[in-house]
Amino acid sequence: MKNLFFSTVVASSLMDCVQSGHLQQSDLDAINRVLDSYHLAAANGEWDTYFDLMSEDSVFIGTDARKRWGKSEFRQYSSGSNG
Repeated sequence: MKNLFFSTVVASSLMDCVQSGHLQQSDLDAINRVLDSYHLAAANGEWDTYFDLMSEDSVFIGTDARKRWGKSEFRQYSSGSNG
């Protein structure tokens, strides 16, 4: 569910940019490749790849919007998970 919400927000924002002419198709394709890689890494528990795709100031929002983790906190939390 969290991936669906995140993807929906990102897709909506990107579509606004595409419609306003701020993004080229090649930009959108590159963004989609990153998001696909991000979701695949999470599903497979490939944490090095997953966290390498996040910026250092990333914030992960859990299924409860009050659950927020910075990158290092979330990395520690998820390190015991298989995906």
